[in-house]
Amino acid sequence: MTLAKQNSFTLNPLGSRAFDRLRAENEAAWLARVFVPPPEFEELAGASSIILYGDSGSGKTALRQELAQRLCVAGMPTSLVANWRPALPDSPQSGTPAIQDWFRQAFDVCALALLEHIGRWPASLAQTKPYAKDTIVWFVHHYLQGDVQTCIGRLETDCTPDGLVVLHELFGQSQPSPVLHADAAASRVIDTLVDAVRQMQLDGIWVFVDDLEPWLETEPSRLTQMLKDLLSTLALFENHGFTLKILAPLDLKDALSTANGFNRRRIASHELIWSVPQLQAVCEARLAGALGLTEFRLEQLCSVVNLTDWLPRFGGQSPRSWLEMLRAPFLTYAALNPPRPLSQAEWEAVQQRHIPALHLDLETGKVYLGNGEIPPLSPASYNLLRYLYQNRQRACTRSELYFIAHRHLDHEPKSPQDNLWEHSDDWGRIIDTNLWRLRKRIEPDPTNPVYIVSETVMGVNSVVLRHAW
Repeated sequence: MTLAKQNSFTLNPLGSRAFDRLRAENEAAWLARVFVPPPEFEELAGASSIILYGDSGSGKTALRQELAQRLCVAGMPTSLVANWRPALPDSPQSGTPAIQDWFRQAFDVCALALLEHIGRWPASLAQTKPYAKDTIVWFVHHYLQGDVQTCIGRLETDCTPDGLVVLHELFGQSQPSPVLHADAAASRVIDTLVDAVRQMQLDGIWVFVDDLEPWLETEPSRLTQMLKDLLSTLALFENHGFTLKILAPLDLKDALSTANGFNRRRIASHELIWSVPQLQAVCEARLAGALGLTEFRLEQLCSVVNLTDWLPRFGGQSPRSWLEMLRAPFLTYAALNPPRPLSQAEWEAVQQRHIPALHLDLETGKVYLGNGEIPPLSPASYNLLRYLYQNRQRACTRSELYFIAHRHLDHEPKSPQDNLWEHSDDWGRIIDTNLWRLRKRIEPDPTNPVYIVSETVMGVNSVVLRHAW
């Protein structure tokens, strides 16, 4: 964010709400104050249809809100904006039935967007030609999935008084005459709708597809197939006045790359990736907004630690994760009077209260602290951590770490009568060395471990993995 943009708004401190929920849909009232454009923002803001891939927390929804804001001049949209969260049908579909369902959903959100736009800005119809009004009324009646009057009733609080009058005048009449045949091709419907929308002094239609993560978690294969059907439906991408912006989970990228929309160059593909300097800018803009300042640097929050090293370690490449990591230090800083950078003792106290969780992905072998991925471990260190992780609900004896985790035996020898027995004098140093090497890779301070903790359980030296999920 540039200084000029920062100075363009009233500097009312956002306070702790700047770090509360960290979801763009809950921050719409003030997100523009602290928004930092992601890479390639200007290209993403163009009228071409795109699919933007990004992990959860990467800023896809914030980007959608800012792109919609960019379509406004003096508070009035220059294009019709529709927000679409696709719904999966009750039964699996593919091919023509799936494509028809996609069109029904897409046209439904466009019909709702027309009602919302007319209700808020009825003057946009002032110079609209009669045929265009007839098209709009027919389209809403034909494609809105629900009763028109009931829908208008739900929109009343968001409409102006004049807008409500216009809505009731337009849609209070009986079912209008069809503008197109009931079996008209989707491309023909889009062309007709775009023409009518342009008569309302709008440049065209933008449809944002967002919030796909819940479907990915519950129905990944069905969601993938339906998106492939959508991206292969070229009628959605042939009219330059109809723009589709799909914000998709990164996990879908490989599976969708063969869709016809890409092969025919009708839709572009982008991946939302943030560099460390860009993530630092996101954090500093958020801190400045929280404090009501035009600018704020990370070192002003805490000068005893290099936050541009600490944040990637635990926050990875996710803007939301970086902001989550800053929540506790910010609240401590904001409570100081007068404000000053956190001292070493204050910083350590914050870290002890808010230790990022350790997670091991047993399928991929990747290790995470918070949202930051730890570089690959040596086989000995990984085997030790894996065993501790799989048994994290209890303390593990040093002997089982040696015999089962290190030597890969199927049991722990209990006495010299077992031919696999080894005395602890022979293997104790091996476990000590492996634990030390693992702590050097995992622990913020290997001399004062918080994850791989040694303790005595009923007189036996043991190791327990803490703060793991």
